[in-house]
Amino acid sequence: MKSYKKAALMLVIVVLAIATAVPAMAQSDEPIKLVVWDFKSGEAAFSPYTEAVAERFHEAYPNITVEVVPQPNDQYYTILGTAINAGEGPDLALFNGGAAIKDRVEALLPLTDAVADIYDNYAGWDAFSVDGEVYAVPLTMQGFVTYYNKELYTEAGLDPDVPPTTWDELIANCDAIMSNTDANCFALGNQEGLGIEFFFSTAMAGLLTPDRYDAFLNGEIGWDDPALFEAMDLWRQTAEWGWYPEGANSTPMFVDSFESFMRGDAAHVLGLTSDIAHWKDFEDFLGAENVGSFLPVIINPEVTEQVLPIDGGIGYGVTAWTEHPKEAMELAKFMLESDNLYVLFESAGAMVSDKMFDTSVLDSPNATQIIEWIGCCSRGATSIAVPTAPREEMKRQGQLLLGGDTTTEDAVAAILAATEE
Repeated sequence: MKSYKKAALMLVIVVLAIATAVPAMAQSDEPIKLVVWDFKSGEAAFSPYTEAVAERFHEAYPNITVEVVPQPNDQYYTILGTAINAGEGPDLALFNGGAAIKDRVEALLPLTDAVADIYDNYAGWDAFSVDGEVYAVPLTMQGFVTYYNKELYTEAGLDPDVPPTTWDELIANCDAIMSNTDANCFALGNQEGLGIEFFFSTAMAGLLTPDRYDAFLNGEIGWDDPALFEAMDLWRQTAEWGWYPEGANSTPMFVDSFESFMRGDAAHVLGLTSDIAHWKDFEDFLGAENVGSFLPVIINPEVTEQVLPIDGGIGYGVTAWTEHPKEAMELAKFMLESDNLYVLFESAGAMVSDKMFDTSVLDSPNATQIIEWIGCCSRGATSIAVPTAPREEMKRQGQLLLGGDTTTEDAVAAILAATEE
């Protein structure tokens, strides 16, 4: 992505405005080290952000050193759980929005009062809040978008500039792709069970009317609801129709399935809006002119508008055992400053949480489109609202359904049982 100098200048103005509005933390001569754990800073696309934050915070507060410690992505919450049980570890930790942080808030300090002065300037707080208390600062907005390969659409005899908007249209497009090309309809890796999570949020966006969507997000709809059954059954049906590559249950989603899409092995992939497996990754590899994107298609005729399932993506919280809570909270807020988030946007292609962030100079058609969808059509992602126990059972049952090893009735019954435990 280009180094948008015009945007950077505008962001400096915004940052100066914020700096005059937010009182600076009192300076101290006491040497302090704040340790930050995350599962992202080891990535080349993300590390420029954490490096910038650590350097700039030290410049602002010379007595404070920030040490960022990247942890293995696949072991992160296990390692963090050990630290939580011991009551010792980092001063700040990175969390995914939703159940990942909401199940661990007892190990965190509430940030509600600390962020009150900047709260209205950012989006995504709900994914990091419990009972009205904020427990982490949202860096990104993370949601689910279907990306498609325009060259394969053309090869299949489809209009590359007209993506599907309904389930029937998507079925027809998949039939054309599988009949006229050597590609799968969708790339998929479900070794971790994540494929069903992506599919579930996408399907529910096309199944639930607005009032019922809100009811699900608020926990007022259970797994015995027909819409949840239908979402799981559509997963089973699409597998039977041959939409996915063989061996999907033994293929890692990150990054194997997305590389498959970028190689042209599949016409579609359920991807993300930020950080990875998103518009920037795909455009960098395939070329912006060859990548299209569309919202979850309408499945239920009573649903009249397409929506973008999106929530706060990742955010940093302050641990309950930190010996420097004031300084740690100040660092958490500092992570949200526009010049820092701009580094994250430019290096990783993240859809950042800053409402004042200027992206008017973007030259990415998909990023521009996603930003428009965030403004007009966004709702919380339903898979994020699923508590941990039924979410883990959904992953397991999703693998069984994909392999043809269970029925939808038994799968939903197992998830319902996990919900009631």
